[in-house]
Amino acid sequence: MSGVPARGAVVGLLCVTANRVRCGDLISIGGTTRRVESLRHVPPGKKKLMLDTGESVVLHSGTAIDVTRYLTPDVSGREARGRGAGPG
Repeated sequence: MSGVPARGAVVGLLCVTANRVRCGDLISIGGTTRRVESLRHVPPGKKKLMLDTGESVVLHSGTAIDVTRYLTPDVSGREARGRGAGPG
């Protein structure tokens, strides 16, 4: 995902579990915003987030975190869809 949202996209603040984090999500660590560049499942039941700074963070799958995500409105009137690379 590029750093520029698609036309008509809105920014949403969501509380998600580690299983629902997506590439492109913005997370705050120690008061500093970081972009999730890639994700990897790490046994048993954890997820490794690779950040735009080269750092990595490992979260238990049930850990709830706040993410900022660009949401693209669905013109059919259904829920907004998150922009990112596949399911979390």
